[in-house]
Amino acid sequence: MYQAGCDIIFTGHSHYYVQTKALQLDGTSNPPEEPGSGTVMVVTGDGAAPPHDVTSTNEHLRVAEADNIYGYTELTIEGNTLNLRHIQDYGTVVDQATYTPNSKDTYPTFWKEDFDLANGTTADNGSTAWSSSTSAGSAEVSGGRFEFSNTDPNGGTWTSEVIDISGFSSVDLSVDVKGTGPMERADGLTLSYVLNDGNAVVFFDDHDSFSARTASVEGLSGNTTTHTAVKALRAGRTSNIERPILMTQYRYLQNLFP
Repeated sequence: MYQAGCDIIFTGHSHYYVQTKALQLDGTSNPPEEPGSGTVMVVTGDGAAPPHDVTSTNEHLRVAEADNIYGYTELTIEGNTLNLRHIQDYGTVVDQATYTPNSKDTYPTFWKEDFDLANGTTADNGSTAWSSSTSAGSAEVSGGRFEFSNTDPNGGTWTSEVIDISGFSSVDLSVDVKGTGPMERADGLTLSYVLNDGNAVVFFDDHDSFSARTASVEGLSGNTTTHTAVKALRAGRTSNIERPILMTQYRYLQNLFP
C-alpha cells in the first residue's frame, strides 16, 4: 500500500489506540520517517474487548493511548481533508489531527542514471550498470550526458542492465534526449524497452534534427525484468541522452480521500 501511494492505513484487532508518524514502509523493523510523503498507520481497537496496555516506546509513534479506557476514532471528510479525533469514554478527546493527501507528483525512483561520470566513460558496473558500443565515432559520457557522435550507418547503442520490476504493479520509464548540430534524415535516435524477455518495444524514434524533449512510457508491469536500449543511427553530428534515465514507480492511487 505504501508503494501504491497510500496516505493513511487504519487497522484494528489490537485493543488500544496508536498512531505513527509518516513513515516509509520499507519492510524493516525501524522504518525511516518520511514527512510529507510517508504513510501514517493508525491502530484503533479500543472499542470492544477490554483495552490492552501499550508497551512499545517506539520513537515513530506520534500518540499511544492505552489506559484501559474504551474509545473510538471519528473521521470527517471535507473536500480532500480528513479530520481525525479519538474519543474515549465520557467524551474525552485524547487525540485529533488533520490530514491532506500527500503530494503524488514525486514518485519513488528505484533506478536512475544521471551520467555523473568521468568524460569518456563507455560502461558502468555500479548499482545502475549499463554498457555501450559503436563501430565508429564515439559513444561515451560527455559533460554529464551520454553522447553519440559521428557514428557510421551501423550506429551505436547504449543498453541498461536488466532491471527487476516484479515488485511493482506499475512503472514509468523516462529518458531525456536531444539532437544537436545540423542533422540529416539518416541521423536519428531510437529508444526501446524489453519486458519479460520479449520483443523490443520502441517508445521514441526521431530522425533529422530534434529539440530537447523527454521520451516516456507509463504503466509498465511484468513478472520478470526489463531493460532499456538506445540506438543512434548514423549520428552525423550528435545525439544525446541529455538528462537522467529514470525507472519510476507509477502511483495510481492519486488521492486517498475523494
